[in-house]
Amino acid sequence: MSADSDDYVVRNVDAKLQQDSEWLKTFEENLKKSRNLNNEITTLLESFRNRLVQLEQSVVPLYEKTALLRQKQANIRKVLKTVDAMQQFYGRAAELECSIREGNASVEREQFIERMEQLAEAISFFSSHPTYQNQLDSMRLTFESGCCALEKEFRNMLLANSVMLDAPIISESLDNEYG
Repeated sequence: MSADSDDYVVRNVDAKLQQDSEWLKTFEENLKKSRNLNNEITTLLESFRNRLVQLEQSVVPLYEKTALLRQKQANIRKVLKTVDAMQQFYGRAAELECSIREGNASVEREQFIERMEQLAEAISFFSSHPTYQNQLDSMRLTFESGCCALEKEFRNMLLANSVMLDAPIISESLDNEYG
């Protein structure tokens, strides 16, 4: 029984060895496949990284140019906004000057005062833009003449609505207590 038992152990060990040998062979094949996959993935990642670097080198200048263009666009919008405001004030100022020069403060008092206020706004606006100094001087002269017309109208209204009294009559009318 000892020979059978030894024979059984040897077969068992041989089978185990065969099984381990197959497992080792499969493991080595899998290890080889893993290394190949690792190399392929590393190559792909390296290629991807190189492409990213190239992309970055081509995109960064475009990004910088785009940023400059955006800044220029913002500046152009600001300039256009200022030009629109100037154009509106400039056209309106000329219109206001004519209506104030031709207007009559006694007949169209409320409209005249409103135009004077608008002209004052235009003067304030153009005061911050020195390139319009000649226009500004003309507007100021018109504003001053409008103020003179309003003062004259005020005096005329005062005279028309005041009662003229003679000083000697007033002093005789006063009680002795006040005199």
